[in-house]
Amino acid sequence: FVGFDLNSRFINAAKMRYSSIQNLSFHVVDLNELPSNKKFNECTAVWFSQTLSWLDWWEGAVQAICPINIKRVGLSTLSWPMEMESEVIHYLEGKSVNPDNYVKYNVLSIEKLMRRLASFGLENSSYEKFEIDINIDPLNKSRLGSYTLETQVGERLIFSAWQAMPLYNFYFERIF
Repeated sequence: FVGFDLNSRFINAAKMRYSSIQNLSFHVVDLNELPSNKKFNECTAVWFSQTLSWLDWWEGAVQAICPINIKRVGLSTLSWPMEMESEVIHYLEGKSVNPDNYVKYNVLSIEKLMRRLASFGLENSSYEKFEIDINIDPLNKSRLGSYTLETQVGERLIFSAWQAMPLYNFYFERIF
């Protein structure tokens, strides 16, 4: 098993936490450099944990990994069952154009995501909405952080600050 991330703090934390596992390694790698990484070329499956929702161009990320001999792709991402996609900008401190002061959330179209991976021979085997079955209260009255709100019909919606987080898990397999 091989873990990749752009952030060296995350990689160092993972190395410390999982140091006792023999067949696991972690590497600092930019997503765009994955196809040229020797360790990545040995992989047969890949999991994107909420990666695509934070990238400027998710289709480029998918294109970067799909030409490799990946047989399975799993991913979790913000998405919804409609053709429309959105980019939401959450300003952290006032409305500043400084990229350090905002976070972007991309909400992808489930249909478009499935079509894009299918164009590389990866067919969707399953997907499901990520559900939380407990109430999570906001950390404070400003509603910063993640929390859930229960609807009148008993569904729990996941929020981060004011943004609803429609998180889905997907599993794709390469059709040869």
